[in-house]
Amino acid sequence: MRLSLLKIGIMAFLVGFPYLEPAAAETHTPTAYAGIMDLTSNEDMGIQHLRGEWMFTSEDGSAPIPIQVPGTWNHITGNPYSEGVYTLRLLPPTSAAEKAAIGGLLLPELSQALEVRVNGRLIFSSGDMKTGKADFTRELIPFMIEPEILLSIKIKNAQFRNGGLLYVPVFSDYDQLKRFRERKIFLEALIIGILLLVALYHLLLFAWRYQNVSALYLGFAALLMIFRGLTTGENLITVLFPNFSWTLDYRIEYISAYLSALALLRFLDTTFPFRNQFVKGAITIISGCIIAVSLFTTVLPISLLSKTVYLLQGCILICLLLGLAVIIHGYKEKKAASDLFFWGGLISIVLFIGDCAYYLFLPFSIFNSGLIGILIFLLVQTFVLSRIYGTAYLRAESLTRTLEDEVLKRTAALENTNHSLQEEITQRKRVEERLTVLSTTDPLTGAANRNKMNALLEQNHKVFLRYETCYGLIMFDVDHFKRVNDRYGHAVGDRVLKRLVEITLGVIRQCDILARWGGEEFLVLLPTLDIEGTVSAAERIRSALEEETHPEVGTVTASFGATIPQNRETMKDILARLDGYLYKAKQEGRNRVVHR
Repeated sequence: MRLSLLKIGIMAFLVGFPYLEPAAAETHTPTAYAGIMDLTSNEDMGIQHLRGEWMFTSEDGSAPIPIQVPGTWNHITGNPYSEGVYTLRLLPPTSAAEKAAIGGLLLPELSQALEVRVNGRLIFSSGDMKTGKADFTRELIPFMIEPEILLSIKIKNAQFRNGGLLYVPVFSDYDQLKRFRERKIFLEALIIGILLLVALYHLLLFAWRYQNVSALYLGFAALLMIFRGLTTGENLITVLFPNFSWTLDYRIEYISAYLSALALLRFLDTTFPFRNQFVKGAITIISGCIIAVSLFTTVLPISLLSKTVYLLQGCILICLLLGLAVIIHGYKEKKAASDLFFWGGLISIVLFIGDCAYYLFLPFSIFNSGLIGILIFLLVQTFVLSRIYGTAYLRAESLTRTLEDEVLKRTAALENTNHSLQEEITQRKRVEERLTVLSTTDPLTGAANRNKMNALLEQNHKVFLRYETCYGLIMFDVDHFKRVNDRYGHAVGDRVLKRLVEITLGVIRQCDILARWGGEEFLVLLPTLDIEGTVSAAERIRSALEEETHPEVGTVTASFGATIPQNRETMKDILARLDGYLYKAKQEGRNRVVHR
């Protein structure tokens, strides 16, 4: 009766499992269309998977075109080893934008060099954009939610068989997204913990009954799947060891996949010995090939290793099919528990096919399910071996409990250590954020300082030289400010400067940058504006300053110079010309804007 119920449960799982993930996915988020995702009608943020049509600009500078995410850009560029920029205009829920909430962006592991910008601000970079050499990119990035978010991801691929946004970024409230990722990490850690117990159980069983070679192979398969689980999905090995080499991680992922498939095949072969010479020869050949390929994987360059994914999946599939043939043979000969072996193996094949579809972006893909399939198979085989070697397992029960207690103690100790490290990292981040603010902000007025503005000017000028994206510059100097200091004192003068900055910030756009350039001299950077817009902005600032009445000194005015870059000017030439306009404004009587 128990076996019949187990079989019914396994069959129900096989029928219903492929529908679980798509059903959940439908509730996540609307789909982006033509580079825009409108979430303003949502009552709350929720977990938003940014799938659909992003706008894509290839490295040749051609006009942006829509491209599906997830997916590769091969069909667009014709070359996987390329560079491009993905852009998505995201309209968050109105409630989140009004509260200026802290949003979060969870990047998938792309194994490509990339830069992520929000409304033109660089919020994350990974790898080397010059060479295209990759690094880990599985990151959760915080940023301020604005009424409109222009998200751009620049990717350079120089090593892997596919380029582009291969998997979907996720957007939500930062705290909610953090909890979402923590749940995923917990689930993967739980699976790995179960695999660890399975591995220890069977390796100890082999040590106690060394003639049971099946337990040895099954224990090795579980250990190898632990390594694969640590290097896929949320990459728990990098969560535990942030500086872990990503190239070593990549090799471990491949080698563990090859050898775990081989270990499972040898486990089945030793459990149900096959007399057919053709099948036995095929098992020997595939075993030798996998061992040779695994050794070769340790030295193969990453750019070539990434191209062997089809070889990897082919070897695993061959191992699964040969294993299924062995199980069917055992079932025909009515070997003990061969029926449960068959159903467990069938689940593994179904989930492995779903796993392959996920990595190949096929329409019937489920998700990264290979680890779950192996876990189910191992659990079924554990149940089977318990039936076959019940007496021996009962004797080892007390030892297993001791080991489980030790694992729990070490897990608790590791959690305490991780908690301490997290607190130290959080404190260090706070100090670094404070130092960043101090190094880029004028301490008196709160405006950007000259160092910060120089970096922004250089960045905008490079964009102008490459893409001819215009920007405006306004330089203004407070009229007769020395008289204010001499007559009323420097304390009053400081209050006047602070108030001038407040007035200016209230006039310019949120994307414009105001910096204190000198004592009473200020510089404003206005991205994307032409000369008419720049002069208009300068007039608004001038008028607002003129209309303000300061309690101690009355009206304070300023003289303005305004310009935009011309032809192939250097940044030094532009600033010199702008300074000349400011000087001319003072010569012509002050409290005016000169732009030519």
